Amino acid sequence: MLIKEALYRAREELQQTGIESFWLDGDLLLAHLLSIDRTALYIRFNERLSSAIQSQFFELIKRRKAKEPVAYLVGEKEFMGLSFKVTTDVLIPRPETEILVEAGISLASKMDRPTIIDVGTGSGAIAISLARYLENQPQLFATDISYFALRQAKLNADRLKAKVFFLCSDMLSGLKGKADLIISNPPYVERESLFPYEPQIALDGGIDGLFFYQRIFSESRSWLKKPGFLAIEMGAGQRERISEIAQKYGFSQINTVKDLAGIERVLVTIND
Repeated sequence: MLIKEALYRAREELQQTGIESFWLDGDLLLAHLLSIDRTALYIRFNERLSSAIQSQFFELIKRRKAKEPVAYLVGEKEFMGLSFKVTTDVLIPRPETEILVEAGISLASKMDRPTIIDVGTGSGAIAISLARYLENQPQLFATDISYFALRQAKLNADRLKAKVFFLCSDMLSGLKGKADLIISNPPYVERESLFPYEPQIALDGGIDGLFFYQRIFSESRSWLKKPGFLAIEMGAGQRERISEIAQKYGFSQINTVKDLAGIERVLVTIND
């Protein structure tokens, strides 16, 4: 089978299954197997696939038709212009979380050698991106309750040459000292809305999706300097309820940042 024939068949199968990104997904999966980029894939359009590659490709297509994420199938995901290795032990980094990182960069870049804590680091995407893009010698700590997630985050930090101190911890427990910025993309999906494949521990925000916000705001005050900043990601429609939680724990100055879809995605508040 020629490359173009394999792609046409894969796209048709994916589209029939209801995969909206059927065109892109087929390209990414075959390019991954051939260890080339998409441009090279089209240059080699009329080349014949080996039987082994063809078999592997349609096995991946079968898994994608079952809604398994492409990032897990290829083992990596781009985030903030960096390539992160991902496994089913970690949440796949989302474009929306780049808004949180950009907010963190904006806050921390004005500080002198800031101390930053990333709570629930997962793949390490947030902490590593901050380490790579901040130029004011930040001291970065990243926590996660999952040893397996931390192992993956450490591998990413080593690959991307980012200096981050990782700690297996339930939220902020086990840390010492004070932070200039606490940043987090906590689990905020309502329990009844959870979706398969990704680690449930990284998604499950409790019955109303707000369980971890209660903990973050209640615990952060004792860990933040004065003034110190807390920046967190939130789901669509959660802004009002999360603002109420922030005010309950004494955070009065509250600002939000919208994502490209106009959704209030990041909440920033000050410990003053």
